[in-house]
Amino acid sequence: MSEVSRKSKVLAVERLMKTLNTISDTGKSMTMEQIKTLFTSDCHMTFNGEAMCEGYDGLLAHSLDIEKKLKTVHFNLPFLKTVVEGENVLTYYTCDTVGHDDTKGTVWDMCIYSVREGKISAVCEVVHFAGQQVELERYT
Repeated sequence: MSEVSRKSKVLAVERLMKTLNTISDTGKSMTMEQIKTLFTSDCHMTFNGEAMCEGYDGLLAHSLDIEKKLKTVHFNLPFLKTVVEGENVLTYYTCDTVGHDDTKGTVWDMCIYSVREGKISAVCEVVHFAGQQVELERYT
């Protein structure tokens, strides 16, 4: 894989994190237009071994669920670790959260993103919540 191809896959994942940070910073909600820009129509997400969501509608519902349950979310960049293999981008990173009751937390996240044609086509995520605990709904 060329260095350009590798970087473009990492940039697709970083674009997602930057979009999520901007949404959290501005207090606006994720839109279907943003979902379609970031993900493929057949994208599916697995979260701690369970199906979380799939398709544009499921991804938007998942994003809105997080927005409903947390006051702020900030994905820390650069990633702590990044490995690219084929279409997969493995990332290890932290995410700082604040609940509506001002409880703070950190999410430790190991995630494999599959990237196809500049968009995320699959997400396989294993997370640990420290502090603020978040129960997320499933949209499959």
